[in-house]
Amino acid sequence: MKKPMKQTHAQLEGPTVQRKLSQIIAAKSGLDVDEDFGCYKTKDFAEYDGYVRSLSRADLEKHCDRVGVIPAGESSLIAKKLLSEFKRFWQGQVEMPKAMKFSEEQKAQFKSIKF
Repeated sequence: MKKPMKQTHAQLEGPTVQRKLSQIIAAKSGLDVDEDFGCYKTKDFAEYDGYVRSLSRADLEKHCDRVGVIPAGESSLIAKKLLSEFKRFWQGQVEMPKAMKFSEEQKAQFKSIKF
């Protein structure tokens, strides 16, 4: 006798909410997905500019990996790329309403996803 087949649809059970791919990847990699500022930790351009300019070359490259910028060129060029990416990121960003935050159960489900 054949066992009944269970159909899977690769969706979370319960209410569905659209998420950005970057939020799912952040949850998978263990970053705090409820953080309102993404990978920048601030919305203030002057504060971020000071932070970027204080980084060493190695720290700039690590930060580029986190932000998604290719760290090619001199340190000043990399800093300029990071600052322009910061501006671009915040121009189209809309804050997520509190009701759309990830629950602990959803975070656990995202972390279990195999890439």
